[in-house]
Amino acid sequence: TAPTWSPDGKWIASMITEDDGHVFTGSDILIYRASKGTVSKLTATPDIYEMHPTWSPDGKWLAYDNEHDGRIWVIQVEEN
Repeated sequence: TAPTWSPDGKWIASMITEDDGHVFTGSDILIYRASKGTVSKLTATPDIYEMHPTWSPDGKWLAYDNEHDGRIWVIQVEEN
């Protein structure tokens, strides 16, 4: 859910969530590389529910929040 294009049009970031019907039980950030048609899991942490991805203006960084405590995290998206 919540897909968002990178400013340079190379990536789409989204979140994949799990729930029990009432509350979230997990969430991670996925990125889709448009030029290659590949999907990668950018995060994989069971104790942090990564949500609401947002791109930096240059498209090199992705910010997201943790559903549990509201902390903001930033991760670099590498062009491998």
